[in-house]
Amino acid sequence: MTATKVKVLAPVLACALLGVAGCGGTSIEDLPPAQASFARTLPTEDVEKFLDLSSDAERTRFMSNYSYDESSLTPSELAFYKDLSFSEQQRFLRLAPSERSDFVLDKKREQEAQRQREYEQQLRQQEYQRQEQQRQFERQQQQREAEQRRAQQERERQQQQQQQQRQQQQQQQQQRQQQQQQAWPDPPYPAPGGNYPMEWATLGPYASQWTCDQATSSWPADASYCFSHGGSWYYYGLRQAR
Repeated sequence: MTATKVKVLAPVLACALLGVAGCGGTSIEDLPPAQASFARTLPTEDVEKFLDLSSDAERTRFMSNYSYDESSLTPSELAFYKDLSFSEQQRFLRLAPSERSDFVLDKKREQEAQRQREYEQQLRQQEYQRQEQQRQFERQQQQREAEQRRAQQERERQQQQQQQQRQQQQQQQQQRQQQQQQAWPDPPYPAPGGNYPMEWATLGPYASQWTCDQATSSWPADASYCFSHGGSWYYYGLRQAR
């Protein structure tokens, strides 16, 4: 920039900063209220650029695209700024200083709402886990009770089966005893007494009825008919009592 141009711009810049009309060019006081408020927030080097724009459309576009430097932030705003994402930082720097407090409040409310949502989600998750653990406990309890019932039923079934087997064995034993008693006949008549007393003797066993019949035919005294018992054959024969 030449010395001549500096001499020309210096009065213009001073007029712009002071907002004094009549210095030549556009002053802050000549701007609409919103643009004037915006211009007063600009660093000194950007005021001239903004005032040199020839139309409201250009100034509006300048305002929408303008980003403040980090040096314009207060210490508390800078600390808040560093915790933002890149896109939020760019958005924050485009705000006028008067708008930043609202942004901070909105962001804090958003963060608080997010923390509340996360807290509620955590509570729901904990409740779900508690209910799931309760359901798991109940399923295990029901399974144990079912296993105990099955075990008890199995014991009762075995006891009943053993009881039935014992009863069946007793019945079979009684039947065998009855069959034995029925199959083992009494002698045909009482043994004679007298001077030479006689007695009936059980003779056998023989493997077959034929063998038993042959033995009775050769017995020297009276003999009964042959009878079967336990798979063998027997007969009664009279003999002298001892």
